[in-house]
Amino acid sequence: MRTRNLVLGKVELNVLTVTWNHARVAQSLDFAKMFPEHRKYDIIAFGGQESGSEKDEEVALICNYFANDFEKVEFVGKGEIFLVVFVKKNDQLFMRDVQKNYIMKDMIGYGWKGGVIIQFTLCDTVFSFINCHLESGQTAIPKRIAMASQILKEIGLYSEK
Repeated sequence: MRTRNLVLGKVELNVLTVTWNHARVAQSLDFAKMFPEHRKYDIIAFGGQESGSEKDEEVALICNYFANDFEKVEFVGKGEIFLVVFVKKNDQLFMRDVQKNYIMKDMIGYGWKGGVIIQFTLCDTVFSFINCHLESGQTAIPKRIAMASQILKEIGLYSEK
């Protein structure tokens, strides 16, 4: 879990990013414990890997949990990788250019390895959230770095369009 406080001109935004490897095991997610102070954030990005077939249900649950304070920007899921991004309801008025994409790097293109991205502009600043599932193993660092670099080159960021 990572938080960041961004100051954009005179607009200050608090961003929370969370990623979770589900290890292909059904999770009992307690969002109240995971996000005890979620109202202090303006943007929340939540990604998962090895999520199996439960990702759609999990995203529906998290959308329901945030429904009073946040709007879903977008959801992108491919295979076992997903990403969903939320913005505060009052910030949604300043959002535009929402896009999503994915790139798969496993041999059959199912979605065991690869990346997903959600991009948008908020308050004239481009945000790109990327969730990746890389080559496994602590000893595979060169392969993981190469895969991450390849995903970033191919997934389609605003700066490349």
